Amino acid sequence: MLSEVVQDPGMRCLQMCGSFFEARALHIAVRAGVPQRIAASPKGALTSVELGKATGIEHRKLARILRCLATNHMLAEVGRDTFANNRISAHLVDNAGLCAYIHHYGEEPYHAAGALMTKLDTPAGASYDILDAPFSDVYGRKPRWEWLEEPDEKTGKPREQLARFGLAMLGAGDVEVPGVLADYDWAGLGQGATVVDVGGGVGQMCIALGRAFSNLRFVVQDRPPVIEQGRKIWAERAADLVDRCELQPHDFFQTQPVQGAHVYLLRHVVHDWADRESIAILRALKPALAPHSRILLAEQIMVCASGDDRIARPAAPLPANYGDAARFSHQRDINMMGLINGIERSPAEFDALVEQAGLVVKAFHPCRSQIGLVEVGLP
Repeated sequence: MLSEVVQDPGMRCLQMCGSFFEARALHIAVRAGVPQRIAASPKGALTSVELGKATGIEHRKLARILRCLATNHMLAEVGRDTFANNRISAHLVDNAGLCAYIHHYGEEPYHAAGALMTKLDTPAGASYDILDAPFSDVYGRKPRWEWLEEPDEKTGKPREQLARFGLAMLGAGDVEVPGVLADYDWAGLGQGATVVDVGGGVGQMCIALGRAFSNLRFVVQDRPPVIEQGRKIWAERAADLVDRCELQPHDFFQTQPVQGAHVYLLRHVVHDWADRESIAILRALKPALAPHSRILLAEQIMVCASGDDRIARPAAPLPANYGDAARFSHQRDINMMGLINGIERSPAEFDALVEQAGLVVKAFHPCRSQIGLVEVGLP
């Protein structure tokens, strides 16, 4: 906030319009394994020449890229053309999931965003159809999920992006999930309560819930290729929890097969879809609901800068939406627009969506996370 008060407005505009170059520098450094290479050095620092030899990137260009990151406190330049990890880059050293997320953002989301400005100038720019998303202009006119699951055109093998996306979701979950675990009464669901993780990917959320709450049982549902990947991850990372979880292939547009569960959890599901499809997903759940059942939409709850009466406001002088702390929420909203014509929604938009599905929003639960919980039940 202070920079908005004292910085030259023109320079602020120039910085903002070039911020994607800073993101690109991070993509390059992470893909090249720079934090890991520095950490492995007995000196705790490496010159750009040493890093260039290790990564195959011309050392003067690499120094400029890393200096851009150091200027933004993403790592440290401890001498001319000599770089060390700081608190931020050290967090990436043994964090394959977060590195995968950054690498992922440097590919499909980055290229789809590059096509967004042109797309918005066309008649299809007004469409919310997934096939009209800018992603289709770059990667071919097909839904991104189908593209991910297709064999690579060059190798005939599964796309590396599919495995990377699964790992990236683990990394994102490690950042987002702790606040969701802390700020909802999962223990209060009771002994033996079942949580159905609808569109749950490889089940990262349920692994975290299982470690924190011994009272819960789980069903993780997703597309068959994702469930196969999930079986491997549970065997590797959560073998002690396997007896409390079923991994089940399921298309969430079809009627929910698990009846009367305590919670149907949808984390980052409806943000992937426009209103029509999101309503269909919720309607497919409705027949399975018992009076005690709740749908929990774990999503970004987008609050405008002037605030929302149902969401607690931070102390002054912070903006009602926490300002800079909400930057990633808005970045991800534009990412959804570029990839799949998805939407991050406000409380009023969640109300309208849920009502059209014949359900009702019971409560909004902001969490100490980029995501909160929208609690939905029968009328």
